[in-house]
Amino acid sequence: MKRILKFTLKIALAALAGILALLILTVGVLNIAKFVIYSEYYSAKDNLCKNPGLSDGFVCQGICAVDETDRILVSGYMKDKTASRIYVTDTEDNAYFVKLSKNGKDFTGHAGGISMNEDTVYIANGSRLYFFSLSALLDANEGDTVEIGEGVAVNNSASFCYADEKYVYVGEFHDGGKYVTEHPYETAEGTHCAIVCRYTHDNL
Repeated sequence: MKRILKFTLKIALAALAGILALLILTVGVLNIAKFVIYSEYYSAKDNLCKNPGLSDGFVCQGICAVDETDRILVSGYMKDKTASRIYVTDTEDNAYFVKLSKNGKDFTGHAGGISMNEDTVYIANGSRLYFFSLSALLDANEGDTVEIGEGVAVNNSASFCYADEKYVYVGEFHDGGKYVTEHPYETAEGTHCAIVCRYTHDNL
């Protein structure tokens, strides 16, 4: 009887090991296949710069290239709830960060999207759009504080933003779970829960 049980156990373990090996092989093949299936996407990739601050508890939320320079702005919040940051980096991986304050107090919001137009930097967060001088950011030193002010209320959750020469676009996310908006719109294509609002630079 013991021999039968041992033999059965060996068969079961061998079958389990075989299934596990097959699963690992399948995942490996699919991981390789994606580079073939989506070759055009992966060939378009370019290593622009390192994502700074990730080892310091920084959670990246937005990225923006500074016009006509090699500098890149990376916005986000800190896991330890200290002041949110903007990292100023470049294509040579030089980087420094500034801390954000709102009306003189540490700003700990997600600092969601970041964009810029001329000398104005925009930050989207918590149904508000904040803006401040790009010069103040570029003239700052490591660890300096930049004031973002009170900002203005917008008509959505303000998860991200984009600016061009005429307008600032502020949008939101809706996934039906953690991120849920409060204003669904019925259209011919169906229900749309997330919206993007457009503002002129002069009206902010």
